[in-house]
Amino acid sequence: MYDRMLAEGRIIHPEHIGRGPGICCHIKPTFCSAKELEERVKELYYEFYRYSSMLRRLPMPLNQARIASWFINLSQRRVSRVKTAVETFDDY
Repeated sequence: MYDRMLAEGRIIHPEHIGRGPGICCHIKPTFCSAKELEERVKELYYEFYRYSSMLRRLPMPLNQARIASWFINLSQRRVSRVKTAVETFDDY
């Protein structure tokens, strides 16, 4: 897939493809612009990590695994509220 997309000129910055977490788009989607895709992913993150969504997905009563899930979801909620694209999680 990488070779095909590279041949099609759809990889924006090949040198950044292997970088860590984030929601920066490194390809040119066929159905929208890279910027539009990034914005949609941000919207999905925001919706997924809303408190109401977390309450529906993370059942009670709490046990060790569920507490870990809550902790991860709360930290991802913080990431989802950042207005700029996230390239790394160094600041979190």
